[in-house]
Formats: sequence, C-alpha cells, structure tokens
Amino acid sequence: MIKTKSPFLLIISLLCVSFLSIQGQDVQKKAKKFRIIGLPTIDYNRSIGFKIGAMGMGFFKLNEKDTISPISSVGVTGFWSTNKSWIVLPYAQLFFAENKFRIKAAAGLVDFNFQYYEDTFFPGGVFIDFNTASDFAYFNFGIRLRENLYLGPQLIFSKRETLFDLPVEVKNETRAFNGIGGVLEWDDRSNVYNSHFGLYAKLSTFSYRDWLGSDVKFNNIQLEINKYFPVDSVRTIATRLYSYFAVGDDIPFEAQRTIGRTDIRGYTQGEFRGEQNISIQVEYRLTFYNKWGMVAFAGLALSHDPEGWSQLLPGGGAGIRYMMIPDKRINAGIDVAGGIRDWGIYFRLTEAF
Repeated sequence: MIKTKSPFLLIISLLCVSFLSIQGQDVQKKAKKFRIIGLPTIDYNRSIGFKIGAMGMGFFKLNEKDTISPISSVGVTGFWSTNKSWIVLPYAQLFFAENKFRIKAAAGLVDFNFQYYEDTFFPGGVFIDFNTASDFAYFNFGIRLRENLYLGPQLIFSKRETLFDLPVEVKNETRAFNGIGGVLEWDDRSNVYNSHFGLYAKLSTFSYRDWLGSDVKFNNIQLEINKYFPVDSVRTIATRLYSYFAVGDDIPFEAQRTIGRTDIRGYTQGEFRGEQNISIQVEYRLTFYNKWGMVAFAGLALSHDPEGWSQLLPGGGAGIRYMMIPDKRINAGIDVAGGIRDWGIYFRLTEAF
C-alpha cells in the first residue's frame, strides 16, 4: 500500500475551499430555488494514497409552499486514488408532505483496493492487500408515526467480489448481498445537515436471505445517537454514539466493519476490523469569523472479531469550515485526524454527523 506523504496537501485543499466558496455564492444568486455546491476533493489516505475527485450537491424544496419539511438534497461523489481505487456514488435525501415522509436512496459502482491486518496465521502481524469490486442500490422510505418519530422499510441489492493477495490460491466468486430491513428514527434536530441543537437517534436492521436472491445469510443491527448542545449562537457541542453488530453462523468478510470513516476519524489503514464495532465521539464547533469556522473532535472505539475485543482505540483531530449556504447552514471543510499508528485527511460537504 502507498505510504507517500505531502506537506502541501492541506494547503491545497484549503485553497480549493476558499476559491470554490466564491463559485458557490455565484450559483446561489442565479438559482435560489435550487442551490448547487460543487467542489474538487484532494485527500490523503495511508492505505489508498492520494484521492482526487469531486463532490456535487443540490439543495431544494420539493414544494415551495411546504415550510415544515427540511430542505431536500441530491448529489454525486466520486474519486480516483493513486492505488487505482475508484468510486462513483449518486444519492438523494428527500423530505416532503410537511415532513410526514422521507426517502433516502443511493446507488454506486466501487472498485476498491484496501488491506486488512492479519496476525492469526502470520506471527507478528502483517497487512494483507485485497480488492473489492461491487455495485449496489439502496432505498429507504420513512413514514412519520408521531411528531419526530419515523418508521419504514429499507432494501439493498448488491453484487460483490473480493480478491485477496495471498501466497496461496483462494477461490473467489461474485456473490449477491441482498437484504431487507427496517429503520426507526427519532429526529428533532434543528438542521439535518448541521444541527445546532436537538437529538437524532436511528435503529437500523438488515436481514440477508436467499429468498431475496442473496448468496449470504446473516443479519446486522446498527444504532446511532447524535445529540447537539448549543453553547451560544456560534458554538455547538455535538456528540455521537455508534454501534454495529453482525449476527449469524457464517458472517462473510465483507460484512465486517473497520474502525474509522465518520465514526472515529484518524484510522485509515484497516488495522482494526471486526463483526462488532462500538464508538463514541464529541465535537466542538465554532464559527469564528464571518462564514469561517473550525471544529475539534475526539473519540474512543472498540472492535470485536472472533479472537476477541481490540484495545481501546482513541482518535481525534481538528478541521476548518466554510459556510457555503449560510441560511441553510451548509458547510464545506477539511479535517486532519490521528489514531494509534494511523492518521488521515478528510475533505467534506456537510458535517461528519
């Protein structure tokens, strides 16, 4: 895996945010009803190297007369990395009928070169390279049961093939991961993209079964709880709990989750991977000058695999923000974070949680 570093990467990314904030303002003036943000992304990941790509999001009201529903969004993101990984991902989040209904949908094509840490068969531990090629489509429809409480079904259809770089021949095949489940949500956030106060709690389940055409059979459960505490008009404390549990007699490799991503920034190498993950984090958010702001964050995580629980995994860092659409609190920014023997840079539209 690529281990190259560049001291200029952070500076380049900040210049991109500054330059394109002007572009975003021009688009807003031309199209108030459909506001568009488009940004190039230049990230660095210790496992996949430099990531060069783009993010684009459009924000709009499905019904201009609906003053209750949050603003809806559609977007597309994609990147190519120096280890030849690439992703194309369109997605949508729609709120309508005075926030009685909500739809989340996504689809994507992925060809991802990554690694996992193996110390069971290799004394001292080594990283094993692998490639996962997949396509997927996801859909969730939420119905409001009472104020702030939503319930609805979700579906995912995916085909995946994973190839391992091992000294022995391993049988590989493309397998279908087709699942059905449900989502229960409590949502009284002040803003779905950058909340200043409120609570968001989500319980999500998936069951992968052969009657759906799935080649694997297992279940997973995810719980996430985000709570936002306003300090004053320019400062917010955001907290998050996340847990993932895969359950079954034959849980596939692809059903495991690595510590990292949104939940504990600072882990990018895939060293800590398991069938159950738990993490907590807290983030301090401050708008300090005009539309500019900053964040500082820290958290802890645990990962469980068949060998047992990992050590306690701390992660933390800081980032800069620029408010691209002030009246909707839509931010763009970049974070730098570190963990145990690991670190990463993250370019983002909207907040981590």
